[in-house]
Amino acid sequence: MADDLNTMDAFTAKVVPLRTKGYSFEEIAMKTGAEVEEVVTVWKEFITSRTIMPPEEQAVLQELRLEVLLTQVNDRLRFADRAEDYELVIKLLQEIAKLQGINKENKRNAEDKLLELTQAQTQLILRAIFAISAGMQAHIEQVLTSSKTIKQIQGQLTGPVLQELFTTEAQRALTEGVEEA
Repeated sequence: MADDLNTMDAFTAKVVPLRTKGYSFEEIAMKTGAEVEEVVTVWKEFITSRTIMPPEEQAVLQELRLEVLLTQVNDRLRFADRAEDYELVIKLLQEIAKLQGINKENKRNAEDKLLELTQAQTQLILRAIFAISAGMQAHIEQVLTSSKTIKQIQGQLTGPVLQELFTTEAQRALTEGVEEA
């Protein structure tokens, strides 16, 4: 996140860390002396300028947020002497629990997407294999019915002829599989 802050303008560099720490738009506006609408606009621009994060990056971001919250909890507990301090600690612990739940959900979503991708790839491969098999079978049947000698059959079903046939059938099957997907 430090690298991101170096590439932002000064106001955005103030807003983003405060927002990731859990401050509301109103609180950020009060801290920075800006209008709430300006804070919201800067945050939306920052969010839209980001690409969708892969699950690994989302997990890192959540860990950074948890680390900040744990530091805040530790600091508050160390110097807590008022009921408000304990209420803030409870609020921070609730936020930590929420972020931990988000991490679990993100991990589950990533696993679900990986499973869907694996299933789709398996289906594509199986369709290709069946298409290759059907094409090869049709060629073999054609050779058996049209050839008059064993030498002719061997010539059509072995060596470079068979390799070329297999390659052609594989390309055709994969092309049809991609078009279907």
